[in-house]
Amino acid sequence: KDVRSFRPDLVIRDMRNRDPGDSSAHADFIRGQGFCPVLVLLSEPLNLATISQWELCGDDFLCAPWSPVAFVVKVRALGRMKKYWDASSYLMTHDSLTGLANAIGLSKIFEQERERFRRYQTPCSLALGDLDHFKAVNDAHGHVAGDKVLQEMGSLLSRTVRNLDVVARYGGEEFAIIFSHTDVSGAVCACQRLL
Repeated sequence: KDVRSFRPDLVIRDMRNRDPGDSSAHADFIRGQGFCPVLVLLSEPLNLATISQWELCGDDFLCAPWSPVAFVVKVRALGRMKKYWDASSYLMTHDSLTGLANAIGLSKIFEQERERFRRYQTPCSLALGDLDHFKAVNDAHGHVAGDKVLQEMGSLLSRTVRNLDVVARYGGEEFAIIFSHTDVSGAVCACQRLL
């Protein structure tokens, strides 16, 4: 498996009897893969002279000799940190009403598709659309009914496209679809099926 696609929940770095400079590049690589807490095992306690260097290498530290209980407590705490981070990250990139990607999530996914195109010349297409006369639905039936319409539209679009395509609620009553591995003519055909 390609190490760049590996997404661990926790990394434990044994840095006993090593210099913090030995691991800064590795720590940068781990942090470049998304949030992953790093527990650093040290042979001696941190001190004011080296703490800023070690902080670049990890999120928490355990100094030898450590007890098994202390090790488990640290691992569990960092596991909770990762869980909370992932949950908040999901909330930042997904629409709370429909569960679809939001504008931030769409932007991140589109950037991944652009990178895929740059590397492999794999096409992708982006379609944008909105619900005509949506304001009239809200005015006539209320916002609860309007929310239900948005949820149903999101669900319908998600069921209609392929699993590798991404449906997003871009804002208000606007939706977007990223058609992965699809050129313009393929995206036009897919959009016509949606109408």
